[in-house]
Amino acid sequence: MRTFLGLAFGALLLLGIFGASIGWLREALAQGESIVWPLLLLAVSVLVVGGLAAGVLRVLVRPLRRHQTATGVVALAIAAVLGVGAYAANSDVPLQRPDASVTAAVAPACAGQAVAAAGRVTTGGSSLNHVVVLDQAGAEFGWTGKPSVDWRPPTVDDVELVACVQPEDTVVVVEVCKYNGPSTTRYSATRQIRVVAAQTGAELARFSITDQPSACPPVKSSDMPEIKASVDWRQVEQHLESLVRTGSFVDPDVPATGPGATRSPGATDEPVVTPEPTAELRGVSLATALSEGLVTAKGTSDSLQTMNVTLTSNADVSLNVNVAAGTYFVPKRAATQTMVVIASLWIEVPAGETVDVTLDVACAQMHDDQPGETGKADSFTVRQAPAKGDLAKILKSDAFGEAGFRVQQFAVWTITSNPTKAGYVHLGTYGVGSGPSAAELREIKAMFKEAGIATSAYRALP
Repeated sequence: MRTFLGLAFGALLLLGIFGASIGWLREALAQGESIVWPLLLLAVSVLVVGGLAAGVLRVLVRPLRRHQTATGVVALAIAAVLGVGAYAANSDVPLQRPDASVTAAVAPACAGQAVAAAGRVTTGGSSLNHVVVLDQAGAEFGWTGKPSVDWRPPTVDDVELVACVQPEDTVVVVEVCKYNGPSTTRYSATRQIRVVAAQTGAELARFSITDQPSACPPVKSSDMPEIKASVDWRQVEQHLESLVRTGSFVDPDVPATGPGATRSPGATDEPVVTPEPTAELRGVSLATALSEGLVTAKGTSDSLQTMNVTLTSNADVSLNVNVAAGTYFVPKRAATQTMVVIASLWIEVPAGETVDVTLDVACAQMHDDQPGETGKADSFTVRQAPAKGDLAKILKSDAFGEAGFRVQQFAVWTITSNPTKAGYVHLGTYGVGSGPSAAELREIKAMFKEAGIATSAYRALP
């Protein structure tokens, strides 16, 4: 019994090491860092798997008991296949960080110098502004590889924004945790970030982010004299979102139109996405605005994740138009997928003006063509009837909103196409992809239960 428990514990430990090495390797590839150590850890875990497989094979397969070499070769082959298969299954391995020549070329922007070869900031949401993240001296650091693939510039002339990040400050004491013995001090963390236009060196925004440390633990640990918070990249990403999408800064911590709202020093009067309607504007849903003739809407997309929408006002008053999650965009080309909005947005549309915005969307028809399949963007119109039933429920779920796009897209397809576990269209990068993993299906199943959706109706969620 002890031997069995020992083997079980060893197997679980090995699986943990194996999974950690895969994750470490993927992160190193994403950040453009050295892959020597994660590869070494992966190799060790593969060799141990090979050793265990060799032992099992010698016990189960009689001829191999007399052939040590054959046993080792077969075992290592099994281990290698497992290793390669596990890595390949993670098809959404992100791209490398921006090329070093690109980051070096735009580094002077952090000193306020113009980079003539860089791109011009686009306002109004007609296209994304790509961003390079550097430290205050213009050098690469850990966050340089963090922006999503859509935000990363392939060349210097694609760089519109440079975020210059100051060192983290953790000297502010939040609380001293008292115990019977030495106390523990909690420190908050603050980061100052400046965002400049790469082409001109002009400062577009300046903001600080403060993160609070975890609460005082109920039991004091002897090796924990202090608890320090740390600003996370996701917090910075939220603050960069408006600049990347619209070219103007809207502080997510401050109501965009309220008193004391923070706007960029060089911000234009271009329309921007606002979180909710203001008292001065008429709030109206997109469906109502279209049915009453207050606006016209046209969509274009060459992406599985985003929809570029042009709203033109026919009204004599400014509007705050809500594009609700569940709004369908129908393609002009019949073979292209219908797209569904997965995150609600309020859009400020001044009287008589045209506004361009980018919406977060997902595919609602799994087996149809992705937008842009023909080599150019597809055109879309708004369907008046929104999503209903289980799809409407899942789009309102907090868990859905917090999930990554792969899980969101697979969740939508689960409802709209009801595939088997092996029947999903693959998602990935570099033309290589996969269907949902077992962990992703578990996340989707939990998400459905939280939203009050019966999982028994869906073949992939028994």
